[in-house]
Amino acid sequence: METRSSRRQKQMVNFSDIYDNTKFGLEIETCIYPVNQEDEIELWEVEMNFYEELKECLENSNPKMDMFNNAVGETNNNYDKWMIVQDASIKCPSTQEEKENFEEEFEVDSREFILSKSYKIREDEDDGFLTYFPIEIVTSAYNIKDIDVLFQEHFKCLNSDNYAYGFNSSQGIHYNISNSILNKYNEKDRKDAIERILTLIFILEEMIVNWLPEYRKNEVYSGRFCKSLRLIFINKELLSKNWLRFYSKKEDIYEGVSAGTDEEYISKYTLLNLKNIYPKDTSNVVFEFRLGSIHMNKELMKSWIILLSTIISIAIENKEYFSVLCDLEGTSSETQEEIFGKILNEKKEETLGVIERLPKDGEPGSG
Repeated sequence: METRSSRRQKQMVNFSDIYDNTKFGLEIETCIYPVNQEDEIELWEVEMNFYEELKECLENSNPKMDMFNNAVGETNNNYDKWMIVQDASIKCPSTQEEKENFEEEFEVDSREFILSKSYKIREDEDDGFLTYFPIEIVTSAYNIKDIDVLFQEHFKCLNSDNYAYGFNSSQGIHYNISNSILNKYNEKDRKDAIERILTLIFILEEMIVNWLPEYRKNEVYSGRFCKSLRLIFINKELLSKNWLRFYSKKEDIYEGVSAGTDEEYISKYTLLNLKNIYPKDTSNVVFEFRLGSIHMNKELMKSWIILLSTIISIAIENKEYFSVLCDLEGTSSETQEEIFGKILNEKKEETLGVIERLPKDGEPGSG
């Protein structure tokens, strides 16, 4: 039941209030290579050495670290620490020949390949040691006002002289965003706001995906690593009807969201996944944008966080949302980009320019 104080709170908040209550975190999937390694070592040693070096660097500036052996789950992670996580979905080349022949299409069982006991750092006849180790770097959660703390201070710890990063399309960046004002809403109002956020992303999806490199854009629309919301829900009406049932199914296969199709979808592997969603409880919802192409460009990461946080903040407030919706709905992605670019630049400093300047034919690792 809505209380007088909750009604007063909603009346008082504006875009800036909402935006300032944003929290965010990153999950960076990549492959690491120990460039100074001279002896054959086990995979777990590569991971442990990388973890220890990163931990020592970070704790000089306060963030704590932890380590999990398996991919991050919703129940074992509250994002109060940085983490290093094994991720069997990432495929890394193990020899120079394999590196050169590494193609977009691969049939290897990545879990068996990555976790095999025989998979070691080993010497290649021509190029020395060239085995990469799959890893997911998970940051702690940051308040949006501390965004420069992450990218100007803590991000330096990922620039090590002892490790190189290898990139391919099995990797990506996940942008996790939450908002404390949204989480204070009562259940009905919060579900309404979540639906507005999903609807705004649905409407802006083509514009957003067009900013990605071509290879990642193709992956979104083919559903290879993160499926387009438009492929799942088809239209706003189906989204409104099915989103709660879809996202509360977690990793279970959900059939028949798309009208007239027999395709099966798992909510986790979508352009936008919702964490901490249950049929009767959405109180700690986190928006996990899985669209990010892999790179180590901190300015680009920062720009995507600002962009996605702005979209969420606009949609949380009902009046602001409908004002923006009237301008955007039914227009082309080019017109949406022009309109939304003005909105974004009114609310936040230069952001789209960083994203728009990316080469659209860039390969994994370029942006």
